[in-house]
Amino acid sequence: MLGWFYLWVLQYQFYTTGSGDFWGLIGTPLKWVQTAAVLEIVHSMLGLVRSPVMTTALQVFSRVMLVWGYANLCPAAQQAWSIRLMVLSWSLVEVPRYMFYLFKLLGLQMPTWLLFLRYNLFYVLYPTGITGEMLTMWKSLPFLKQTEVWSIRLPNTWNFAFSYYVYTIILLLIYVPLGPFMIKNMIRQRQKNVGERERRV
Repeated sequence: MLGWFYLWVLQYQFYTTGSGDFWGLIGTPLKWVQTAAVLEIVHSMLGLVRSPVMTTALQVFSRVMLVWGYANLCPAAQQAWSIRLMVLSWSLVEVPRYMFYLFKLLGLQMPTWLLFLRYNLFYVLYPTGITGEMLTMWKSLPFLKQTEVWSIRLPNTWNFAFSYYVYTIILLLIYVPLGPFMIKNMIRQRQKNVGERERRV
């Protein structure tokens, strides 16, 4: 949570000064914070949080890939406005989410405002985040095609070929049904958790 809050501060600094290198400012802490989120999969497996393991793993690994496999790798992606949209959406949704988990873990009374943020922000921030993610990958395509980075060409010892450029195009196509799936999953969680609270009240 503190890592994402720090990213809030850095973004505020970037937007209020009106100049500077966005990726140069937030790149390193973003890589640390998002990579550390792999622990969320472990927490889900151990039952520390009630998030589904597969959904958590899907979201975490896709974000790690976006940070290391696109933003960190491709200069064009680092300069694109889409990465700003992506990081802003992530950070705005993550701070309330981690606060929500902290209250639940400590057994504290959940504030109404925090419950509201946890189960309503996603209506806006999931679509904006997914849009930022897709456009960041899209902006990376010319670089991936030109440099063939992370690609394997034939012939080679393993007799195996892999195009990171083609992989990214396929990934973008997968995002089309995946985005609505993630949003519907959050709507189900909202109905379950908010509905339970309303029935108790």
